[in-house]
Amino acid sequence: MTVSGSNDVLTLALGTPEHGGRVRGVGAGESLMEVVREETKRIEARAKETVLEAVRQEREILLEQFRQRVPNFDPNLLKKNYYDLSKIDLTPPLLALCEFVQTTLKPSNEMLRVNIPEEVFGYEHDTFILCEDILQFASMVEIGSTVIAVYTRYLFDYLKMANMVNLVGLVDPGQVSSQS
Repeated sequence: MTVSGSNDVLTLALGTPEHGGRVRGVGAGESLMEVVREETKRIEARAKETVLEAVRQEREILLEQFRQRVPNFDPNLLKKNYYDLSKIDLTPPLLALCEFVQTTLKPSNEMLRVNIPEEVFGYEHDTFILCEDILQFASMVEIGSTVIAVYTRYLFDYLKMANMVNLVGLVDPGQVSSQS
């Protein structure tokens, strides 16, 4: 058996001569790459669902631990859109601020930069107020140390205008341990 030119192994196996300009040996339907791509997508989808299920189970375990350790724990506090401002009697300026946050800052993921001069806490620095900080403050839920620091800066300015700043010493709440 001699293999040369158009007399190749496929021609011998099929028993038909090769026709120039045609491709032989390619079946109808999906190519190998298409099959591999589709199977990869299916495997990735199953893996993603497996991971999501594991995360859901872990979340339930953590929520149960919170319920056991924190009396009256409300899991709704962990939801991103928990702030129902319609149920709170807000002053017009605070309501306007909240509407600005929800319509302008939140959609663009912006935050507010507040400069805290050295004379307030002993060192100058910038802090950033997130949309959630403002909404938490307006909703009368627990606030973080950043909001307290910004309020302290406002209080410092007020005391300074009243020439009373020398009567107090202010401490950055971000520098105080929760264990103190």
